[in-house]
Amino acid sequence: MVSPQISIIVPVYNTEIYLRRCIESLLSQVYTDFELLLVDDGSTDKSGIICDEYAAKDSRVHVYHKENGGVSSARNLGLDKARGEWVTYVDSDDYVDAAYCSELLKYSKDVDVVTCDMIIVDGDRETYLESYDWKDASARSVGEYIVGSYTCVWGTLQRRSLYDEYKLRFPSGIKYCEDFHLMFKLYTYAKNVRRLDKGLYYYYQHPNSAVHNRNEETDRGERWVCTDLMEFADREGLIKESEQYLSWRLLYASVSMLRTPKRYREFSELYTRKRKYIFSCMFLSKRQKLIAWLVCYKMIFIAVGAYHTLKFMGKEI
Repeated sequence: MVSPQISIIVPVYNTEIYLRRCIESLLSQVYTDFELLLVDDGSTDKSGIICDEYAAKDSRVHVYHKENGGVSSARNLGLDKARGEWVTYVDSDDYVDAAYCSELLKYSKDVDVVTCDMIIVDGDRETYLESYDWKDASARSVGEYIVGSYTCVWGTLQRRSLYDEYKLRFPSGIKYCEDFHLMFKLYTYAKNVRRLDKGLYYYYQHPNSAVHNRNEETDRGERWVCTDLMEFADREGLIKESEQYLSWRLLYASVSMLRTPKRYREFSELYTRKRKYIFSCMFLSKRQKLIAWLVCYKMIFIAVGAYHTLKFMGKEI
């Protein structure tokens, strides 16, 4: 069997409202030499049935049903089944331009990753957002990628051999920032990255997305990702360019710990090199920076006193 040029991986979980729009946008591509891998991650609505309907109509569509294990496990299964020279990801509630595959492939010569711009769809409002290419990269550009851009896996065309050569997979057990974890490593290993200044990916925002529902589980995932990536950056010689910005994201994901003295000791045990970045962190308020600094330097009793004083004054932490 001749392998397709592109493998499109779509993790699917309870998105029956949006799924047909996503699949139709992919099957309507100008470029046709692709396989579409729909990974049904234990959906409890009609999503799995919809996937099977399209597989019955189009031989390029392959459906894999699995027990629910999260988006990382779904994408990893897609990677294990992919046969294309290139791989791209589309979320099942998003959709793409008809020229998505053809335009990305057109600019893929002599590069390992091609990325396009995106359109954020929020109700009737559409916002254009540039993607990021850190390989033309100063230390500043790596930092901007970490804290100033959508660190997402979709909207990119990636050489699949990178996954085998560097044993790359999405981290299991977390439900937030898993794509940032993968993309940071992928960009590190890619020899060349090219940005295409065309908005070809439509990112649909809805109230149920993790971006709009931050909680302790999402914060815990981001803390793990940032801590693990700092260790990775240290091994790969990227710590100078990335430590400050990863620390800022780690601090941002730890704010909930600063709002209750019962968690101050837990906060103090986080990655210690973040201490010197507390007062420069763009994501913390002045009061949060004060509490964080006191806790990190083991002045927990003083931090507790400062917390209660601020609360007595009606100040939010």
